[in-house]
Formats: sequence, C-alpha cells, structure tokens
Amino acid sequence: MVGASHSSRMTDELDDTCLEVVDISVRGWRLSEKTVEEKVKELTEIVSQCDEKRTTVVYQLYDNVSFFAKKADGTRNLPEKGQDGKFHVDGRLEVATRDEAKRMVSTSIPLLRAGGQCRKLVLTPGSRYRYNPCCLTRGHCSNLKERNYGKWMEEKLSELKSTVRDYVRMRNIKRATVMELGQLIKTPAGQSEYLHEEEIWGDDPVHMTRTGYKLAAAGIESLVYEKRGEEKEAEEKSGQRPTKKPRLDPALNRPSWISGSVSEAVRMDQRGLMGPPPPYNKWRGSARPYGASGFGDAHYSMRGRGSGRGRGSDRGRGSERGRGAARGRGPYRGQGRPW
Repeated sequence: MVGASHSSRMTDELDDTCLEVVDISVRGWRLSEKTVEEKVKELTEIVSQCDEKRTTVVYQLYDNVSFFAKKADGTRNLPEKGQDGKFHVDGRLEVATRDEAKRMVSTSIPLLRAGGQCRKLVLTPGSRYRYNPCCLTRGHCSNLKERNYGKWMEEKLSELKSTVRDYVRMRNIKRATVMELGQLIKTPAGQSEYLHEEEIWGDDPVHMTRTGYKLAAAGIESLVYEKRGEEKEAEEKSGQRPTKKPRLDPALNRPSWISGSVSEAVRMDQRGLMGPPPPYNKWRGSARPYGASGFGDAHYSMRGRGSGRGRGSDRGRGSERGRGAARGRGPYRGQGRPW
C-alpha cells in the first residue's frame, strides 16, 4: 500500500489472514518530486524481496494534489492547513484540469515503474468536500450549495480518472489497472443509495467512515483475486494453444517433373521481353516509354500538350472550324478561305 491517509486506513481493514500486507503510506502525504524519490527507494527495496508475479501494489497518490481552492482574484492553491490541524478551502472548490492531471502522472512515473512486474492498482481521487464543507467559515467551499454540485464533482472526477488511465497506458506501465476510489465500494443488495451514502460518509468532509473503508478494502481484495484468476486462466490457455506449423517454401516440395515446365515460365510483356514490365506513368501529356499501343519508342500522349485537343488542333483556333473557316456553299461554308 503506497499513498496517503486513504491507503493507510484501508490497510487497517484488509484481511491479513489471507494477504500479506505491507504499508508504506503516510497520512497527509503529497505528491512531489522529492516525496516520490523517497518512496521509490522504499518500494524498490520491498519489491526486490517479494515474488513480483504474485504481488499487487496499490497506489493512492493523487488525492491531496487534485483539489484546489480558487479565490475571488482568480488564484488557485492547494488547501492549506489551519491552526485547527485541518485543511481549508478558502474560496471555490475546483478539481485538477487535464493538463494538471498529466503533470501529476508524469511526476509519479518513477514510483509506478518502481513496482517492476508487480500487478498495479492505481486509485484516482474519490469525492471530497461533497457533503460537508471544510469548516463553517464564510467563503470556504463557497460553491458547495450550488445546483448540481454533486453531479459536477462526479463528472470532474470521471474525467480525471480517464486522463490518468490514458497517460498511464501511454507511458507503458505494465500490469496496471486504473480506477476511482469510489468504484471499490459496492452498494449492498436491497439497500438504497441514500442510506448507503449515510453509512459511508460522516461529518468528516475528506475521509469516509470505518464502514466505508471496510467496503473499500473488500473491493481491493475482490479485485486482487479476480485479476489473479484472469492471469491464471490466460496462462492455462496459452499452454494449451497449439504451436504454429513452420512455414515451408512450396518450391522446395515441387516435384522434379514440374521444373522447367510452362507453370514456371515467366510471363512476357508487351515488348516481347521476359521479366516485369517497365514503370507506367499515368500523367496526362507526359512521355511514356512504353504506351498502351505497345510501341517501343517513347511518344507523347494523344490527350496532353500538343495533342488533338490543344491549341492549334482540329478544335482550336485556326482550325477548319475556327475563325475564318469556310462555312458557305460548295466545299466551303464561309466567305473566307482556310488559309
């Protein structure tokens, strides 16, 4: 388990009778180049002592750097810790943009790669300051009471998850699954979503109740066993798959009586020569070394420049049908002469 307070609280609820759990998360941890470098050393040492094929690394890295406080002057800052020990949102609450999400993932890449060939579960941020504000101070979480605030937060968190997932794939992180923290929690059958949310969220605007973390831990266990089963099934199928037959050259197995016969003869081209025909230029008016008529010498196309349809042709100026052409009685139909 690598991350901040959510990761640490889920560790307390994981079933350590079936899973060997190692927790290197720190409450209040924030993603930065310095903190990533420290965690890389810890994780590398742990991974070197375990079976990477059977190990799952759960990353919860982006929660504390994905929510911002936007003040009236337009400045955006991360929530600041007050004298009461809590983080406060002084202004409107905003979620990280696409570009900010890319920078977050880029900063965390060394830590993701430190997982080696282990199975990786990358958790993107869940809801925060959705049901309760940071405090009762006026102006803090000022958009909490706005219409469709909950729907807006869901859309922003879904967009954030998609950006993280696409960027993790683009950076070619092996055996990685990206999902939102809230997706680990499933509503029990027969229970309404309203009552379910009341059990999960208490007065804390950031952290869930113990019931919520129990359900999230159960979701992690279920996902680990599911991925392990899928990989085992894929290995069994690959072992049963028949090997491809080697590709043979049919000429090697050709009977001797065929050699030198008509079936092996090279087709003659229009010039009466053996081998492939010369390149054919399809541009109008260009010289063709060997035209459709089969003449060996280069000649001009009958439809290009200097052909029968250009200037001075039978249909152009000065022709028999042009200006001054005979158009009267007798052999000529005009008053003039063709010359």
